[in-house]
Amino acid sequence: MLEYYFRLALRSFRRSPVLATLMVLTISLGIGASMTMLTVLHVMTADPLPGRSAHLFRPYLNANPLEDKSGGSASNPNRPFTWPDAQALLHAHRAVRQAAMARGSLTAYSDRSGVHPKSVNGSFTTRDFFAMLGVPFVAGWTPRAGTSCVTSRPRTS
Repeated sequence: MLEYYFRLALRSFRRSPVLATLMVLTISLGIGASMTMLTVLHVMTADPLPGRSAHLFRPYLNANPLEDKSGGSASNPNRPFTWPDAQALLHAHRAVRQAAMARGSLTAYSDRSGVHPKSVNGSFTTRDFFAMLGVPFVAGWTPRAGTSCVTSRPRTS
């Protein structure tokens, strides 16, 4: 049966080589696009933190009254916590490890003369963040200098 289809394909290719080439090209592009999408789907649905993500939880606070059915931004579970709410959750010690994360801007100063201070965006977190997510700790808080800069570098493996 396979031999019969192969002979038909050769006969079609001899009769109209341009059309047969376009058909093969179209089918190969379709297979390539399908495989690309399946690969992207496989990568995007993978576990981002193998061995850790099953034990990570994000609390959701809804302080709206039960009869409030407005569905406004206050009922959005993806809305970040305010700093007082995050501090209250941290001080409740309801988990073995807890971390609060926030974004903001700060002013960076240089020790070199002639370099002006610069405003930079940053991400801020508490110390358990590194142990919870397995992020390597590079530099941190030094009480003598009075600085509190926490940085990390992505792993290269």
